[in-house]
Amino acid sequence: MTPPRETSPLLVASRDGDDPSALTLGRATDAGRLVRLRQGVYLDALAWVQSPAWERPLIAAAAQALRQPKAIFCRETALLLHGFSLLQPPSHVDVRVADNANTGRRPFRSMTGAASQRRLEDLLSAAKPSSRTRRQDLTRIFQSIPNRGFRYPGPFHPAQHSSGALPVTVRYAAGLIDIPLPELSCADVSGITLRTEPLEFVLLDTVHRLTQPAAVALIDAFRAGRHRLRSAGTEEDLHRWAEVLPSMRARSRTRRAWDLSDARAENPGESFSRVLIHQLGYDPPDLQTKLTLRDGTIAYVDFMWDSAGIAGEFDGDQKYLKAADFGMTAQEAVLKEKKREDAIRRLGYRVIRWDWSSLQDARRLDRILNEAGVPRRRRTSLA
Repeated sequence: MTPPRETSPLLVASRDGDDPSALTLGRATDAGRLVRLRQGVYLDALAWVQSPAWERPLIAAAAQALRQPKAIFCRETALLLHGFSLLQPPSHVDVRVADNANTGRRPFRSMTGAASQRRLEDLLSAAKPSSRTRRQDLTRIFQSIPNRGFRYPGPFHPAQHSSGALPVTVRYAAGLIDIPLPELSCADVSGITLRTEPLEFVLLDTVHRLTQPAAVALIDAFRAGRHRLRSAGTEEDLHRWAEVLPSMRARSRTRRAWDLSDARAENPGESFSRVLIHQLGYDPPDLQTKLTLRDGTIAYVDFMWDSAGIAGEFDGDQKYLKAADFGMTAQEAVLKEKKREDAIRRLGYRVIRWDWSSLQDARRLDRILNEAGVPRRRRTSLA
């Protein structure tokens, strides 16, 4: 078992302009020892570099909560707080604002201050000694994650209810919840809570704005209970906040995502795969098919076209990156997977595999499926 990793706390300078700590923290930022997450909120620079890309938006949200305790987080930031896995890390912290003047992306000055490129390269080398430092890596890792403001959905905006009763807005306020940030790998965020909207509200406000793979991945996770509440969600649960949907187009896009969803998908990569398989015109596969191998052990296959004798596997990186959690090296995990695949082939199935790179270019996935002979209902343009 690996020892627990030490985490670095978020450092908050006093709002008093005469406080010497603000000057000290600013100088540490210019020297490359700290990064500035928000005005007056800092984190150890090495802890930021070592934090997984998925955690950095949460760290930025925590910094915003320290600066603005009454902030209401929405959309993709709220989905992260609710425990959903997104197809890619958000590039902004999404917050509610009351007026148009504060909507959109809010500029934020450099998080590295006057730190030299050489210092940033040294930080990256210290965090990832086996990797070659590239300029694009520096840009990506030290890119600030600013706020993006969104007005309240029409029926819930206070300005829409001038009578004083504010029945719908009161309902919105009553649904807000405070979520403690989960334990993060390198940043100490203990004791920080963020106010966000109800899970179903957030889904309806976000799903219709996303690509179809991203939308279906979220609905899959909702139906399977792969989120903070750990309970399977139903269509009826979403109906409670149906007025969030602003138009017929939004309702139609949400309906299509729901119709394509399947709680058996185990991760966003499998959801993404299934949407592309549908868009490319192939027959829908069965999911998580249970096979009894010749030695009596059980194997589950991600995708199965049983009539064609084809088993499909999505190869996510996590099974290898997290091998240590199960007492294995990455090489041992690869060998174990190969033996499992050979055992499935001995049952008479052809096994095909693809990974994230195949999903980024649908032509690659199309070639894999077509060459394997996966049944196809229609051919579609890849444009």
